[in-house]
Amino acid sequence: MALRLTGKTLQSSAPTTASGQSAITSESLAYRARTALSSGDVAAFGALFATAGELTDPQRRFHAKLTLIDAGMGATAQASETLATRVYVAIAGAALDMLEDAPSEPTILNLAGVALYELWSLDPAQALFRAARRLDPGLPNVERNLDEVAHR
Repeated sequence: MALRLTGKTLQSSAPTTASGQSAITSESLAYRARTALSSGDVAAFGALFATAGELTDPQRRFHAKLTLIDAGMGATAQASETLATRVYVAIAGAALDMLEDAPSEPTILNLAGVALYELWSLDPAQALFRAARRLDPGLPNVERNLDEVAHR
């Protein structure tokens, strides 16, 4: 298929606020998280959770923070052990902060448990996995996570 030449100029497709600043989106935060973590800047990654916290819509705020946790988890696969540890500390802190607002959210309980498991905080990880399972027995991976804690 050939290009359609419209003669229009390229404009930013990012939504903007009334003041002309780029709006915060889960996608933009995920990109910034991957960029920060690829350069080892865990402080910048952690600061993105505060940026996500500025979203006024609770569902968008939740989704943005969940997206950041996912980006952090993904980054640990290629990270050095030292960097991965620092990322897991940031993820655990962010997930535990999220649980202050939504203590009965099984997905966040499970993710916080994963971060703590990776930091060898096995008893708290197990408690979080069990709480997640009580709230959602069908939650993917929670049984395997509990088995892995028992194995360690």
